[in-house]
Amino acid sequence: MSSPIVDAAPAPITDGVPATPLRRIGFDRLSDVRDLGGYRGHCGAVVRWRTVFRADALDRAVAVPGADPGRLAALGLRTVVDLRTEREVVARPEWPRDEDGIERFHHAILTATWAERGLAPSGDGTDAAAAFLADRYVEMLDEGAGAIGSVLALLSDPDGLPLAFHGAVGKDRTGVVAAVVLSLLGVDDAVIAHDYGLSRVATAELLARLESEAPDARAALLALPPAYLDAPPSAIRHLLGEVRRRWGSVEGYADSLYVDDRAVARIRANLLVAT
Repeated sequence: MSSPIVDAAPAPITDGVPATPLRRIGFDRLSDVRDLGGYRGHCGAVVRWRTVFRADALDRAVAVPGADPGRLAALGLRTVVDLRTEREVVARPEWPRDEDGIERFHHAILTATWAERGLAPSGDGTDAAAAFLADRYVEMLDEGAGAIGSVLALLSDPDGLPLAFHGAVGKDRTGVVAAVVLSLLGVDDAVIAHDYGLSRVATAELLARLESEAPDARAALLALPPAYLDAPPSAIRHLLGEVRRRWGSVEGYADSLYVDDRAVARIRANLLVAT
């Protein structure tokens, strides 16, 4: 059984990545639940710990008896945002339930997954993966605009925090939303890209776990284009550059989502703490 709290991050790359509290939350059936707290943002303020989380499909934590439901409850979540497609959520357990005291929102970023669309990179290797993912992430800025705007609106309400947003594996859709949120908080691009790249560790651990627990699921993942499983930081750096090229700033992108300056100010008040 995994420990309740683990940290898969390498040594901090800047003083904006504190060593404690530990960033990665350990679960037996989840691989990539991470706290976005601790990063340094606007005016030297730091993102609040235990307030906003990115994750893979959280309903798996309650799918079978064990320690995971208690670990999930310990996060004190008030809001969960499911970014998956309608097709992906059909077989989910009924979670959160009314008695859990957690409000759930379904805001799909994609209408269909890349596999369903038959999308694949045009070459092999890290460069091809980075180019493929960068293009897909930029597409999400438009296709997923409503979902991203909804997450930002929810983060502007302090009564809905702590909040977690999740996809299926917790790398791509969650990575795009995390990048927008952290950039809006003034976190440096290099730190945002570093945070995204931590999903490489989680994906490797997921494949290792599935080898004994669910070999068919592992085989299905390995049958996908390798780019689907990669997390090259350059893809997120490209995304953030494209936001600035098209909208002038991440604040300009937020405004295009009907998240105005007052809402952005509330998000920063909710998620940043002076040091």
